[in-house]
Parts: sequence; structure tokens; C-alpha cells
Amino acid sequence: MAKKTTNETILNSTDQPQGSAVNEAAVETAEQSIKLTQTEFESVKAHIEALQKEKEEAAKIKQAKIMQRTNHIKKLGLNFLDVTNSYEYPNSDIYITYIDISEMENDKFIEKVAEIEAKIKALKEAEAKNKVEITETPETKKTITTTPAAAIQTPIKEEPKVMAKFQVIGTRQELKSLGEYMKENNLIYKNLF
Repeated sequence: MAKKTTNETILNSTDQPQGSAVNEAAVETAEQSIKLTQTEFESVKAHIEALQKEKEEAAKIKQAKIMQRTNHIKKLGLNFLDVTNSYEYPNSDIYITYIDISEMENDKFIEKVAEIEAKIKALKEAEAKNKVEITETPETKKTITTTPAAAIQTPIKEEPKVMAKFQVIGTRQELKSLGEYMKENNLIYKNLF
């Protein structure tokens, strides 16, 4: 015989005659308890859904902020360098990391951008002072030479490619040089960030 639960015991009590006021009160109390529990559940469920919507909205706002900041950085002439996970101005030490773009508070980001703009302006002014005009003379023209077909070697069979996974720790400049080396030698790589 299966054991009866407490509610079943209250509802099916043999000590009280069927239809008695005590038995009806017990049934009513049990029903109210169940309704209260369902109400509490619906309330908690609604609260969780509201929190999820807030979280999704916050993520959308953050993504829009990152996109706006990234576009501004690109307009300044900085290019993304995946090896260092940062935006860098060509041939200089002017940069901002992706983490700075995505995580900095607004006032700190504005200060960083102002600093970058000032460095770029100073760099351009220095380049303008050092600019030398080059004129083409007959002596500086390049000549084109051709190689006889007999001198061209036939391609050698390529070695099969293999994959190695590793982590590199170095300075920004070292990582930048490593990235340039890998690009120059047609090595395929990806960041693990």
C-alpha cells in the first residue's frame, strides 16, 4: 500500500465525517497554499525574465558603445592588429587595446582618445617638417629585366601543413614583429582571446 502524503491525509481524514467544517477548512487552506505557491512562482519567473531582458539590453548598449568607439578610432587612422589585439597607428607607437575600447569608462576613454589625437597631430607635424620632395630624373628610373625561361625552376612539392598551438608572452613590439613575421611567411594563425 502506498504511503499517503500529508495533504492526502488531511483531505481524506477518516477521523472527521465527510463534509464537516474542519475537513472543508483543511481543503480550503491547502488550496490557498497551492495558489500562493503558484503566485510566488509566477512572480519569481516574471522577475527572472525582467532581469534577463535588462541583461540583454545592457549587452546591446555595450556593443553599440564598442562599435561607436571602434569607428572613431578607425577614423583617426588606427588599424586593427590581431596579434596584439589592439588598434595601432601605422609606423608609430600610438595604439589602444581592444580591452581599453570595450572596458574603459567614458571619461578615461575620452582622455585616451585625446592623447592619441595629440600624438597623431605631433607625428604629422614632424613628418611635414621632414618631408623632402623627390623629383624623378632619368637616372632614377628603374629598368625592367626579364629572366630566361630556362632559369626558372620548377616548383618543388609542398610539405604537408601541421598545426601547433602555443601561447606567446612578449612586449607589444615583440608580438607585433612576430605577427609581421608570420604574415610575411604566409603562416596561418588565429588569436585565442
